[in-house]
Amino acid sequence: MIYLFDEARDTLLQRCEGVGIPVRSMLAKGTLDVVEVEAMRYSPDEFAHLVRDEVERNGVRIVTVDSVTGYRVGLRGEDLVTHLHALCRYLQNMGVTVILVNEVNAVTGDFVVTESGFSYLADNVVFLRYPGMNGEMRKAIGILKKRTSDF
Repeated sequence: MIYLFDEARDTLLQRCEGVGIPVRSMLAKGTLDVVEVEAMRYSPDEFAHLVRDEVERNGVRIVTVDSVTGYRVGLRGEDLVTHLHALCRYLQNMGVTVILVNEVNAVTGDFVVTESGFSYLADNVVFLRYPGMNGEMRKAIGILKKRTSDF
């Protein structure tokens, strides 16, 4: 289950297909569902209930929240870390893999994992960056944290 706070479902599908991820066939087989979430529509508790319902009724095994920044909009001033902690712990206890997409402000420069201090929730932290090398903007991927085994 992918919950999209920041972009349209069709945009995600188009981008995935563009890099060879067969999302349309996954949707057709029922192994994937993508839900656009209007952040201001749900309180944090209502969103958590929506996720819990999918896990308990439909046996969802992987939940992606794209993105934490979009999720934060629905908090209306409430504490982000408290709500993410509760949701992630519930999902962990249910044996569900959680993928949180978190964007940071800096494109290059000093590396920041999260601006809100919730990286302690993660078993693994994968980062994508755009470092400048020899006057060119490049793409890089790395593993910053891998809790249960060697890198």
